[in-house]
Amino acid sequence: MQKQVHFKCTLHLESPEPGRYRQIAVVEQADHFELRVFEGALLTVNQNDRESAQRHSTLDAARAAADEEIRKSLADGWSRVL
Repeated sequence: MQKQVHFKCTLHLESPEPGRYRQIAVVEQADHFELRVFEGALLTVNQNDRESAQRHSTLDAARAAADEEIRKSLADGWSRVL
């Protein structure tokens, strides 16, 4: 199903800037899966916010990439939002 979110995780960072959030999601497209990473301040979107996307041919590959992105983010000081 196109545009279906198969997985998402939200992370929070207090330092060096308070109130930073990172959303990591796997989204199904017509012929591939995307790992999307959005980072920004809570409830705002501006030019300093970042979004990236990686294409993967299978859901398993996209989920593995998402797990790796979460692992790296946690190592960099991000905390998981429950």
